[in-house]
Amino acid sequence: MDPRVKTSASDLKVQHDLSVSCYNYIKKCKEVLKSGENAGLSKLMNSFSALQNILHDSDLPPTTQTIKAVSETVAAYEAMMKK
Repeated sequence: MDPRVKTSASDLKVQHDLSVSCYNYIKKCKEVLKSGENAGLSKLMNSFSALQNILHDSDLPPTTQTIKAVSETVAAYEAMMKK
């Protein structure tokens, strides 16, 4: 880690956990799309990818907007899978 980064360990853990969550949901979307089911997942997969890029491109703690966006995208995925 760059020694100039002053982000706390707990904030980095939140960033890491959100990034891993996005990664796991990207994998889930790809698996469903491979089976030819629910083509609407490609939009959600793109959202997860964009959020993961945001999380990877910053040395700062995740913003409340990013945390909320990940949560909302996860909820949208779960709702879509219930249909």
